[in-house]
Amino acid sequence: MKLKLTFSLLILLFAVATVNAQKKHALIFAIGDYPEAGGWSKISSAQDVGYIKNTLAKQGFPANNVKVVADSVATKEGIKAAFENLISSVGKKDVVVIHVSSHGEQVADDNDDEADGYDETIVSYNATLAMGADKTAIARGTLSKAEYEKLQVNYFRDDEFGAYIQRLRAALGNEGDVVVFMDNCHSGSGTRGSAQTRGGKPALVYSGFDRKFRKEAGEEVFKESTASRGNDKDLATYVVVSAALASELNFETTGDDNVGMGSLTYAISKVFENLKPGTTYRTLFANIQAIMNEKVPGQHPVLEGNGLDRTLFGGAFVDQKPFIEVEKINNPLEILVRAGSFAGLSVGAKVNIYPSGTIDPSKSVALAKGVVIKSTNYKATIKLDKITKLTQPSQMYVFISEPLFTTKPIVVGFSPKSRGSLAYTAEETARITAALKKLPLVSLVGEPELLIVKGQGSDTISIAANGYRFTDIPTATDTIALKGAINRYAQYKLLEKLVLKDSTIMAQVKLIPVVDGKPDEAAMKAKFDDRTYNFVDGDKVMLWIKNTGKKAVYVNILDLQPNGIINTFLPNKEQEIYPGDLRIEPGQTRIFDKYEIELGEPFGTEVLKVFVTSKEINLEGLATPRAARGDTGKKGVLSMLEGLVDQSSTSATRGPKVVSVKEAEGSVYNIIYTLKEKQ
Repeated sequence: MKLKLTFSLLILLFAVATVNAQKKHALIFAIGDYPEAGGWSKISSAQDVGYIKNTLAKQGFPANNVKVVADSVATKEGIKAAFENLISSVGKKDVVVIHVSSHGEQVADDNDDEADGYDETIVSYNATLAMGADKTAIARGTLSKAEYEKLQVNYFRDDEFGAYIQRLRAALGNEGDVVVFMDNCHSGSGTRGSAQTRGGKPALVYSGFDRKFRKEAGEEVFKESTASRGNDKDLATYVVVSAALASELNFETTGDDNVGMGSLTYAISKVFENLKPGTTYRTLFANIQAIMNEKVPGQHPVLEGNGLDRTLFGGAFVDQKPFIEVEKINNPLEILVRAGSFAGLSVGAKVNIYPSGTIDPSKSVALAKGVVIKSTNYKATIKLDKITKLTQPSQMYVFISEPLFTTKPIVVGFSPKSRGSLAYTAEETARITAALKKLPLVSLVGEPELLIVKGQGSDTISIAANGYRFTDIPTATDTIALKGAINRYAQYKLLEKLVLKDSTIMAQVKLIPVVDGKPDEAAMKAKFDDRTYNFVDGDKVMLWIKNTGKKAVYVNILDLQPNGIINTFLPNKEQEIYPGDLRIEPGQTRIFDKYEIELGEPFGTEVLKVFVTSKEINLEGLATPRAARGDTGKKGVLSMLEGLVDQSSTSATRGPKVVSVKEAEGSVYNIIYTLKEKQ
């Protein structure tokens, strides 16, 4: 009887495990044998299928779970039907790979949700390209709205794609995993193309279409992202790897058999041949970049998603330590990186070089050491002590070992003893003083800016002027922790004092109060007094920005709190607002009405630091790390320092490369507001 019960229990447990087992699915769209009447050239998408199926088989994807929708089946309706079948067949915790090989096209945005005015689309089998007179009309911008409507109907837009991804993520649940590979032109925010391009036709628009002014007010930011890129706790993680920026063409290459195929598909197949255990999507992408840089050097693949630091196909998340990306290898002993003085890379700062994919430098051996020999606010040139033998920027991760900020020494003192407070002994004071003297940015003479406070379990560094806690450290005698805290405060001071003026590159920024869930410009008048905004705890605001100049600009906004913490307003990847979405055309006004910012402690005077540049930058990485800030959950959500300016490793960069302040040209200025406790 006991044996029978045990056996039955084992059967039951096995049945439950079988029901809940993670399954792998794949959906491959391969559209290359386009009908001649449609006007789209034939491309080598069929060649991609064998490569991807072989790659998936090696990763444990069952053949019967890999569905291929090719050519005449892949009409717009056929694409929709394939998604419906996929969504109905998956279960919780499952892994899904979607691979698209097709032409790509930009089409006039049809719901005012695109910063650049274009929807990125998959060119389905029955999508029609303008011919004859209509083709000429498109080139001249004179295509009638009626003819446009006939042509655009069978293009599969990024909004539609995103809606299906949203439903798929919901069906998989929060333990599921979705991976999308886009091997088409203009794929960097959507959704292929001397070499054959997978796309490359003029944008499909109509007479009178104006991509520069999508809305004068109430502008929404990248609306399709709410479908494909949400961060809801009940949704599966997602990763999207695109062959090219939204503004770029995607070129075919040749496979090992000298037959044409997609460049991204080729890179994927080669990377998976030598995949190491524990590889994350971030590392996978770095390896894909390296191969594509050799095959199609003028092309910039893109990575986006919220599962970048998850190991492949439903694996665990890793604790990726902050690193800086390499933009260019100047010569074997010199590199240019995408971070500068704002990130502590002033001349003299020291770094260590590791192979891409390094998660924790303390557990790895550096390939080389380096020192900064030239620096701007946004970039730094680093001289290496030895040749690494790495030939591609994407093969390197740079970790800062000794940051250096060019600011005046910060005066540090000890908090005076008060009733109920703890005090350091003479011996402890001597040891802390000795530790402080070793730090280059510290002075012990003068009126203190920072105070060291003895605590029960850990010590605290506070702001002398207002008593706010800046950060906690295990003990003030811990030189490494002390140095890290001082460096973060030095970064804060550097940003606080920075002001740059360029009369040709400016933008007006306002904080508009939110009343009943909507921005209320009338209420703003009551909050504004003598160039300063006045808010109380719990107030909600939205950002209003107008480009007052004659050039298109990009806007980044940081919030410098009175407790020394650096907060980020724009961009904000967790709110689905990426650097490429922050382009504002001359005269354009945008209200970010999908992004509510709740204001909360600390109370006092705060500074919004507004960066207006002519080229895309990303300052989100300057936000103070969560572990150091005591997050209140208000004022937006911060990212860890994953690199001051990066094109693709942290979020979806769908625009030009980040450039230095000299190349960017622009202005940096302040907006002041006070926050008080609610009475």
